[in-house]
Amino acid sequence: MGSSQSTTNANDTEPSPILSFHSAARWKIHLNSAKNSTQLMVIDFTASWCGPCRFMEPVLEEFAKIFADVVFVKIDVDELMEVAQEWGVEAMPTFVLVKKGEVVDRVVGAKKEDLKKMIEKYMKDEKKMGSCLSSMRGNDTESSRILSFHSAASWNTHLNSTKNTTQLMVIDFSASWCGPCRFMEPVLKEFAKIFANVVFVKIDVDELKEVAQEWRVEAMPTFVLVKKGKEVDRVVGAQQEDLKKKIEEYMIDEK
Repeated sequence: MGSSQSTTNANDTEPSPILSFHSAARWKIHLNSAKNSTQLMVIDFTASWCGPCRFMEPVLEEFAKIFADVVFVKIDVDELMEVAQEWGVEAMPTFVLVKKGEVVDRVVGAKKEDLKKMIEKYMKDEKKMGSCLSSMRGNDTESSRILSFHSAASWNTHLNSTKNTTQLMVIDFSASWCGPCRFMEPVLKEFAKIFANVVFVKIDVDELKEVAQEWRVEAMPTFVLVKKGKEVDRVVGAQQEDLKKKIEEYMIDEK
């Protein structure tokens, strides 16, 4: 599916929550998508030959489970040397903490407790949202009410069927390798329950590239609000409250 993916746990039974990027282009797309989100991102600049880096691997895996609302990213400095230079990395491992695409702090070296304290410090503003999302995940027992399309033909058929209705449709353009997209997944499922009269659609930008291009999607996630087959608004980034307000706004004339 491209050159970025989640790493795999040692037991190989489930994908790791840590995102791994293997091309500068993919990394830049992900970083741009994070610029509209207050979600904390921790970038692990590492190297395969680095002993302290290997020591921190299971630690980071554990942190990714504990801090479920934090995006963890792994970048190999030998593989993406230009990215490491751009972020001023001079020693491994270096953990860079990012919000809205900007560095807020960093930890250099295999300092488990220092890194944990830093993450907890910058998560304070997100505690309320994190609690809400944990609740959503815990109660998500029914099948998703979100439509998924895997071919341009089936999508176009669906789109054409909506051109004669005023029903609001929200298209979620996302990617499996996108941290903010994964953050928004339980949010969108909850919205699909709350706004039962809205059609929610999910489109993978790697699977349906031509559809994403046609709708001018440049960052993920992008939520396009549609009525009568035409775009009426959009929200770029993992902006939960902004998306909710837009949905409520365009539902007014349907009440």
